[in-house]
Amino acid sequence: MADRRIAGLAVEQNGAVAGLVVVIPSTIDSGLAEIGWWTVPAARGHRVAARAVQVLVPWAASIGLVRLEASVDVENTVSRRVAERAGMVLEGTRAAGLRPLRGGPRRDGLLYARVTPASRIR
Repeated sequence: MADRRIAGLAVEQNGAVAGLVVVIPSTIDSGLAEIGWWTVPAARGHRVAARAVQVLVPWAASIGLVRLEASVDVENTVSRRVAERAGMVLEGTRAAGLRPLRGGPRRDGLLYARVTPASRIR
């Protein structure tokens, strides 16, 4: 991927921001990026994040990203479903892999990934 900028997709619902999805390219591996999502409480339960992630996953592959990763809090079952609906596969647990945005102790995260099928090592 020649362009190393962060790609974001703001999701609007009823004229207001309902969520955000971002793809953050790795600084050391041109075929790797992380995807993350967030929704406002009022938009939760309407598949806002799931639909946006399902748009960005194939886009990421189309620009040459081979591997897309998401770190999800082990207790966040909704985000786990978002990743799974986007075709991401649970690969394992990252002990203390998440740093809370509002302080507090690090939390365990689940590592989900989607690998572009044509790029799989044979």
